Amino acid sequence: MEADLSAEPDLVLVTDECLDGEKVRLIEKAGAGENRYVEIEGAPDLVVEIVSDKSVNKDTHRLPAAYFKAGVREFWLVDARGDEIVFRIHRRGDSGFEPVALVVDGFQSSVVLGCRYRLDRSRNAKGRWVYDLREKE
Repeated sequence: MEADLSAEPDLVLVTDECLDGEKVRLIEKAGAGENRYVEIEGAPDLVVEIVSDKSVNKDTHRLPAAYFKAGVREFWLVDARGDEIVFRIHRRGDSGFEPVALVVDGFQSSVVLGCRYRLDRSRNAKGRWVYDLREKE
């Protein structure tokens, strides 16, 4: 049985397969019109958390454990606070999420999306960080 999870992830993906299989139910926003939702009931396919100074323990320990217990299929963690960006895809293991192995070119496989991904970061002409999520089949 899946656990209830009340969180506000930075990004959530729910596939049609998940909706059609009734693993997830979208809760409509009252009086907001068609296709306006306020909540997801059930376990989404993919959750992404972006670490901030105030959320390190929550994003790296508490939430992954809760997402695993709730039945989330895949968990991505992004930490761009340091000199080197951390981007890790995790998939379900026996007792928790396990990081996906890095390929030589730094890409990681997503079972949910069926591709490999790498997150690159560089500075633009004004010195601001620019992020590029690269995809390979």
